Amino acid sequence: MSKDLGAGKSSTNNNIPTTRLFKILNPELFFSPKKIIYVPGTMIFAGIVGYFAYQSYFSTKDSNKSNEKNSVLAQKPSYLEKLETLNNK
Repeated sequence: MSKDLGAGKSSTNNNIPTTRLFKILNPELFFSPKKIIYVPGTMIFAGIVGYFAYQSYFSTKDSNKSNEKNSVLAQKPSYLEKLETLNNK
């Protein structure tokens, strides 16, 4: 026994007394979904997740290359090591 809801009607019983705070904290109970909002929102969310995956994939590739370069090349002396060599001269 399902009711056919028209445009702009929600599935909640509007005769139930509610407070303004409840309506502010739970707006999805009082608004009808609109495709013009949720379709672009879903596309933007998917794009952001894809961008994070893309960045994660390429940053791990680059960090592996930089680790190989650092292990082959001699490391630069630190400030204290430079200071010691100057004091020893």
